[in-house]
Amino acid sequence: MEEWMSQQAERKSTAALVAVVDDDPLVRQLFVQALLRKGHLTEGFASASQALQAVASGGHRLVITDIDMPGQSGVWLLAQLQSLPKPPLTIMVTGQDDTRQAIHCLTNGAYDFLLKPVDLVHFVQKVSSALDFIRLAEERRRHQELVEDVAISERWRARQLFLSGIDALIRALEAKDDYTEGHSTRVAVIAEAMAARAKLRPGEVNELITAARCHDIGKIGIPDAVLLKGGRLTTGEYARIKDHPQHGARILEPIFRDMPAVVAAVRHHHERYDGAGYPDGLKGEAVPLYARIISVADAFDAMTSNRIYRRALSGREAVEELQRGAGRQFCPRAVTWFLDVYDEIADVAGGEPWLNMRCERRLEHDIELVLETSEARLPGRLLNLSACGLRVQTALCVAVGQEVRLEMIGLTPIRTLVTWSNPIGPEEATLHQLGLKTIEPSEDYLAYVRSLARPKTERRGRARINYVLPVSLSTAEGVSEQNAVNVSIGGLFLHTRAPLPVGAEIGLRFALPDAGTAPIEAQATVTHRLTVAEALRAEGAIPGMGMAFSALSPADAERLTAFVESRMAETRLRSLLGAAQSRAAAPAADMAAAHRPWRLPAITN
Repeated sequence: MEEWMSQQAERKSTAALVAVVDDDPLVRQLFVQALLRKGHLTEGFASASQALQAVASGGHRLVITDIDMPGQSGVWLLAQLQSLPKPPLTIMVTGQDDTRQAIHCLTNGAYDFLLKPVDLVHFVQKVSSALDFIRLAEERRRHQELVEDVAISERWRARQLFLSGIDALIRALEAKDDYTEGHSTRVAVIAEAMAARAKLRPGEVNELITAARCHDIGKIGIPDAVLLKGGRLTTGEYARIKDHPQHGARILEPIFRDMPAVVAAVRHHHERYDGAGYPDGLKGEAVPLYARIISVADAFDAMTSNRIYRRALSGREAVEELQRGAGRQFCPRAVTWFLDVYDEIADVAGGEPWLNMRCERRLEHDIELVLETSEARLPGRLLNLSACGLRVQTALCVAVGQEVRLEMIGLTPIRTLVTWSNPIGPEEATLHQLGLKTIEPSEDYLAYVRSLARPKTERRGRARINYVLPVSLSTAEGVSEQNAVNVSIGGLFLHTRAPLPVGAEIGLRFALPDAGTAPIEAQATVTHRLTVAEALRAEGAIPGMGMAFSALSPADAERLTAFVESRMAETRLRSLLGAAQSRAAAPAADMAAAHRPWRLPAITN
């Protein structure tokens, strides 16, 4: 009996409700009973105002209304129904043979028009036809959404192939010179950090990172004798070097016809704010925003990298050069954005870019800590740390510039200064993410950071794979089945339209494709969302939401890490085998086959 009641409740929640509106109780009861006998869920209403209130708050998909009623008429009800966000189909019923009234109703949104007295067989047929129309429309909408999702996925795969080829060219170019190896990756990372201060949308961040990654691709057309020359360049050689932004734009234009901002950023990343740059001598705000950001990131990495002809500057020295160039060589706003994130991308101890020293395990396990101010003392969770600062999540609300004492288990308490504070989740949430700058960090804290960091030469990419994995999603509204399209040791990215806000806490259950193992159960926090519209604009992303694990058992974390790393090893092995086959078939193409897959900037955990 309980199972039957559950089925009926489920049927009522998904079926199309029918509303019958007539002030005559006999007619109303006759219509309702005729439809109920045919299995249609039907409700009766004595007035237009009652029906409007129910339809506006309920799930009625079809309204059958008399025209001539006391108070508000059926024509009034039709007009009100058409103003709803999802207007139901409406069938008008009247005892007056008035052609003009019928035409008026049909031209203003009515689905059909019936004259009294109504033959019940004919009436039921009309209602069944209208409900069939509703079902077909819903199936057509679902099919359109599916086609839209497939089209986005196919465009994403095609774009990935293009980007992989570009990535291979960049790696081949940087492999010629030990001094510039990894330069484009570092510029992209710095630009991504600056994008948050510039308040760019996810699709725009994706475009910026793509442009930063490709900004020097035009150097592929410059002879090695010029590109790798250790001494001073001649006037002609320098002119050849200055041509690389134009060469890069020409290379990328066929690939990024629908993303002109990427091509423009590559062409103009050597323009100066005072108009003395190249190739077009643009000035001030006429220089594209992405190019102004990349210019600062490019200059900082160049200054802090060794060259044949000079030693690298320290991070602080490079910052002083950027400040001196603000308003002349560099956009003042871009320099300010860089300074805002400098503590996140520079190691205070050595002044080197943060890529040389950063905790890579920030999402693999939780580190509990306590934050204390003069007014309060609350627990928090560590999200990331470096020698110069930390990023934490806590219920403690503090102002930028306020000092916070931070206690971590086993370490000497350290003093920090709040550099930024962002609320997460819905407006009523009390959680905040804080950026904390360390003040004279203790030796044991610095030793702890060094123990978690790897030298630049030993770094490897974050353990993340593109893999379709069925996932059960548990929220307050219930359980739904989704697909993860990106799996990492820190979280998942789901291809879903679920309307969950950033900061929402959800339950996850998924099984790894390993025989004999129990499903993994975890808690996660939604970190970002990407709508279909944003994915269509970005072209390099797919719609969905990213989430970071907030609770995952050590055993499950170990299993997930082993799974991700084994898939990464398999991918690398296939890449190497493909490279070997390519070298055997076409020796000139060997560099294009052995590359690391392009990272999707919009899919982060």
